[in-house]
Amino acid sequence: MKGKRSYGILYGYMLKSFLGAFLVSFAFFFFIFFANQILVLAQKILIKNVSIKNVLLAVIYSIPQFLLYTFPFSCLTAASMVIGELSSKNEILAMRFSGIHIRHVFLPIIIASIALSAMTLIVTNNLVPYTAGKYRALYSQILRDLPTMELKANSVNKVGSYIIKCSKVEGSVIHDLLIIDNSDPSRSTTITSKQGTLSLVDINAYVYRLDLEDATLAETSAKLNRQYSLSSARSMTLYLDFSASVSSSASTTPSQMSLRQIKAAMDENEKAYESQRSATLSQGISSYKEYLRLMEECRQGETIDYNLAYNLFTSYQAIAKSIQQGFTSKYYESEYNKKLALSMACTFLIFMAFPLSFIKIRYGRLLGFGLSIFSCAAYWFMLFYAQVLCLRVNISPAFLIWAPNAFFLLVGTILLIRLARS
Repeated sequence: MKGKRSYGILYGYMLKSFLGAFLVSFAFFFFIFFANQILVLAQKILIKNVSIKNVLLAVIYSIPQFLLYTFPFSCLTAASMVIGELSSKNEILAMRFSGIHIRHVFLPIIIASIALSAMTLIVTNNLVPYTAGKYRALYSQILRDLPTMELKANSVNKVGSYIIKCSKVEGSVIHDLLIIDNSDPSRSTTITSKQGTLSLVDINAYVYRLDLEDATLAETSAKLNRQYSLSSARSMTLYLDFSASVSSSASTTPSQMSLRQIKAAMDENEKAYESQRSATLSQGISSYKEYLRLMEECRQGETIDYNLAYNLFTSYQAIAKSIQQGFTSKYYESEYNKKLALSMACTFLIFMAFPLSFIKIRYGRLLGFGLSIFSCAAYWFMLFYAQVLCLRVNISPAFLIWAPNAFFLLVGTILLIRLARS
């Protein structure tokens, strides 16, 4: 019973020390990621004269996005600081001479890291999708309240394929409009109006309606320079697509989905990919070869069937669609595994701190902090590079995404074994 009580005291001491260091580390990394998020929001929202309430809500809703990195990095830093300090004060050496196995020092940290891994998984699987949805709704509300937020007075604004020049903007009313439509390269369309009223049509697709008064429309053809058409009307309605100018934060990405949602999207895309690939791949390749042959004959001056060439090229485009679907499948699979790998990183990364227990060092807490910062930067780079490789090489995304976790676990374990034997 005494041994168990002594281990209980040791476990409590180690757990208390680890959690204290974790809170300090968490505050450090939270501040770094939070400051970066504030800068991002400043570019997207703060400069648009949004109310303080909406700004604060946007900040709160964006916090879970960087907690995925804050938890594992804080775990590694806390473990390194605690073990480094114990080693510098020879407390671990005293425990070993007292007959306490080193595993009893590591066990509370491992258990705490597993609990934090579970917490991180809850955040990424439940809290992130929830707050991401709230953020998108908030951003849509901002667009609804400030429908001209992307239109600046006395300046040239680009909205989708339209170039819009206006003199004054008063809420939803825009004065002295000059609109150039570049959607069709074969013709040029210019619209002028004394005044227009902008209103929201589809909040999800960010489509707006511009009701123009006393509008004049002029159209010219790129092929026929001397021909043009000119028409005028007391009222005219023009639909504008703001989706291209709206930030990607207003759309759902795999990183903002739950694991179940990503898995469903992966299965659906995989079915479409396999169906498209099996139906068109072989036919598309032969069609493209035939298309290249016809184009070569055309360059040599021979007469070819242009309808046949067009049909062959259309068949080849099916291959490009199939390749794109395969690209999307890898992207979703990499995000799926990234959520799991980041959650388990809380446990895997701390193994890099354990070898410090066998090294007699000075300023152990400071050295542990420095080592953890370097390790966190290396892990982030490896994870980012692995995600890039997922889309470039024909290797399983799961293998690449989990490779950084496996690397840190393996290196930490090998160092720990070697130092324990020395």
